[in-house]
Amino acid sequence: MNQVEIDGKTYFTPSDWNELTKKQVLFVSRLFSGTALNGGFLKLRALFDFLSVRPKVIKRIHPEDAYFLCESLEFLLKRSP
Repeated sequence: MNQVEIDGKTYFTPSDWNELTKKQVLFVSRLFSGTALNGGFLKLRALFDFLSVRPKVIKRIHPEDAYFLCESLEFLLKRSP
């Protein structure tokens, strides 16, 4: 798990498929089966869902921080060997 602090509150995001909850797996599967999303947008949508923060808090996340956090979700796009 990755630990993220936003406005003094601590949140956790998964760093591997094995750390996803059932709800998170279903959310990601809906993203993959939905319209054609590019990898960056898919990771961003997943990040906001995993953090479970209100839109007001999401707006305060700096774009560079969001980019860095999305990089930690790269496992969502990798194919297993």
